[in-house]
Amino acid sequence: MKKLIIPTLMATTLAACGSSSSDGSNPLPPQATLPSAIQGALQKVEGSDLYVNGAKIPASTAQVEMDDQRASLGDLKPGMVLDIDTNGFEAVEVDYDALLKGPVSEVTDSSLVVAGQTVMSAQANQFHSGDFVEVSGHYQAGGIQASFIEGTDDLGIVEVEGQMTNLDTQAKQFNLGQLTVNYANAALDDRLSNGAWVEVEGSINKLTMTATEVDVEQAPGFDEDDSVELEGTISWINDDQSLMTLNQQWQVAIDTQTQFDDGENRSQLKVGQQVEVDGLWQAEHNRIRATEIDIDDQDHDGDDTASSRQFQVEGTAQYADGTLSINGIELVLTTNTQFEDGLNLATLNGSYVQLEGYVQDDQFLVMEVESEQPELSIDLQGPVSANPVSLWGYSATDASLDSHAGQWVDLECRFDPASQQLSACQLDR
Repeated sequence: MKKLIIPTLMATTLAACGSSSSDGSNPLPPQATLPSAIQGALQKVEGSDLYVNGAKIPASTAQVEMDDQRASLGDLKPGMVLDIDTNGFEAVEVDYDALLKGPVSEVTDSSLVVAGQTVMSAQANQFHSGDFVEVSGHYQAGGIQASFIEGTDDLGIVEVEGQMTNLDTQAKQFNLGQLTVNYANAALDDRLSNGAWVEVEGSINKLTMTATEVDVEQAPGFDEDDSVELEGTISWINDDQSLMTLNQQWQVAIDTQTQFDDGENRSQLKVGQQVEVDGLWQAEHNRIRATEIDIDDQDHDGDDTASSRQFQVEGTAQYADGTLSINGIELVLTTNTQFEDGLNLATLNGSYVQLEGYVQDDQFLVMEVESEQPELSIDLQGPVSANPVSLWGYSATDASLDSHAGQWVDLECRFDPASQQLSACQLDR
C-alpha cells in the first residue's frame, strides 16, 4: 500500500524568520528547490541521487521502503514509480509499492494479461504464460502501461491495485477490471465504495480473486498549498479543459494561471496523453491546482478509444441512499468527484446539473458535478439505446437519433424542457 505522503515543513518558510543587512552579514537562507511531494517513474540512481521527472533529487539520508519493507537506494530500479517526500532540498522518504504482482495468463508481442489486468509493455514477449511478474506503471483505458516489469518469485500471494467498481455489499465482491474480487473473509481497513482506489492481496483462480486483505487508499495528508509534482496519464478531462483526472487517482484543476511548456496550451490536452504536472494542493477540494503542465509527447494524439468512453449529461438529479440517477439511469459518485457551484451531497437531489466523467467496467463514474439551467439546446455524450431509441433517457420527436442507435456519440440537440424531449440532434464537431 502506498504510504500517505505527509510533507515536512518546507524550508522556504524559514526565510520569513531571517533578516538581511546591507553588508550581507546576515544573508537569507537558500530557497527550496524541490516540491514537498513528488511522484514519478525512476529514471536512474546515480550515487546517492535519484533522477525522477527529469530532476535530480539528493537522497543520501532518505528512508527507503519497498512494499512496506526497509530498503536502500541500490534496491530501486529504473521504471519503478516512486512516491517521494522532501524537505525542499532533498528526499526525506522514498516509497515504492508495486502496482501489480501476479501470474501471467496470456502473452502477445506488446501485452500481457496478469491477474486479469492487461499490461502493455515492449518487454511483453520476454515472458511466458505461468510466469509470476511484478509491474509498476499507470492505468490507461486499455489497461496498465508498464514503466517497469520483471519476473519475480511466486510466493502464493497476488497483489492488485486499482479502481473499485461494481461493488456488491450483499455478495461481498467487486471488480478490478476483468477481475472479480471476493472480500467476504478479507481484513478491511476502511469502508468500501465504488471508485475508491484499493490495494488487494489474496489468491487467484482464473478471473476470481479471494482477498485476504483490502486496503483503501486515503486522501493524501497534504496541507493547503503544499507543492506537488507528478507524472502520468490523463484518464479523463472535462469539456472546457479546466479539470482532469491523472492516473485514475488525482484530480487536477487547470486555470488561467496554469503555464504550459514549449508553447503548448490546454486545448492540446487529451485522454491517454502523458503529462507532468507541478501544482499546489487545494485541501478543500482534495485536488491539485496546476501551476505548470508539460505535455511529454506533443505528437501523441491521445487515446481515441478512451475519449469515446467519456460522458456528459444534463438533467434533474435524483439522489437518495447514496444512489445518483438521471432519468432512471444510475451514475456513480466517487471519492474523486468534484462538486462545483456550491453543490454538495445535501443539495444534489432535485438540482438540475451537468455531470461529466468516464466509463469503467460498465459504470458511469462521475468526475465533475456542475449546476446548470435548462436551455433550448443540450450537449449529451454517451450511449444511444436502441429499443426504444433514446439518449440518457431522452427520446426524440424526430428521427435525428435513429441513425445513432447502439453507438456512443457526442451530440448537440434541441431540447424542450417542458416535454423533456430532443430534436434536430447533430454530431458535435
